[in-house]
Amino acid sequence: MQFAQLTSSGVFPIRNFADRDTLAHSSGLIAAFDAGGVSSVLGEAIKLRIPSFDFEDRLKSLLLRLAKKGKDVILYAERLRSLGMQDVFDRVTRNAR
Repeated sequence: MQFAQLTSSGVFPIRNFADRDTLAHSSGLIAAFDAGGVSSVLGEAIKLRIPSFDFEDRLKSLLLRLAKKGKDVILYAERLRSLGMQDVFDRVTRNAR
């Protein structure tokens, strides 16, 4: 299964791990407009593979931005704990109570 990245002009495939940095960065920008779509793409991406690092905290920023938009990111943060997302997990679970 290929990843897809949402853009203002449509969708393009993300074929390899290096492109996931692009996914996290671009998705952070798009989340301001389509948080539901970005959340869906992110969910599918981390179901398939957990990245080995969070370049420039882009995933962390994306999760926090999605949480502020009202998206449920608890499962994503839990799956990404190994990347230092414990504080994100703690924040979103505390806010969910």
